[in-house]
Amino acid sequence: MRDEPHGHDEDDGALPGWRPSWAEVVRAVGWRAWLIVPAVALIVVMAVGLLLIPYPELLMLGVKILVVEIGILIALIIYLYRRAIALRSEPFCIYCGYSLTGLPDHHSCPECGRPYTWEEIARYRSDPEWLRERHRARRKLPPRDLPRDVPPGAPHRPSSDGT
Repeated sequence: MRDEPHGHDEDDGALPGWRPSWAEVVRAVGWRAWLIVPAVALIVVMAVGLLLIPYPELLMLGVKILVVEIGILIALIIYLYRRAIALRSEPFCIYCGYSLTGLPDHHSCPECGRPYTWEEIARYRSDPEWLRERHRARRKLPPRDLPRDVPPGAPHRPSSDGT
């Protein structure tokens, strides 16, 4: 028996990709979503300030600071999305976000029709990007060999590599 989640032989190859909307992020992370406002304001002030600076030396320093601020903003947005996914308490489809409350394990989502397991949902909740990379890597695997029927009592011939 394979140790893969249920139903992936019939999977259409879609990657798990449900992302919460901004309203869901704000509802899930609460006041932490307001951390974006000062970060965006600081970037706007720095960008306007860079346009008004007459000294080239300060312009280069300002550009470097602006790039760092944009990187921090991107990291903050990624953190808020991951936090919103982790804080969602009810089971949900990792493909479309549909609430699976009251449905059994190893079943198909009524909204999108893709199979799910509680274990796969827990993995997605803990690290969505890891699960997406796992699905990408599985697409690159060669197809499995078909099982061979060996009749009972057939002679075993050792292979040339010793196996």
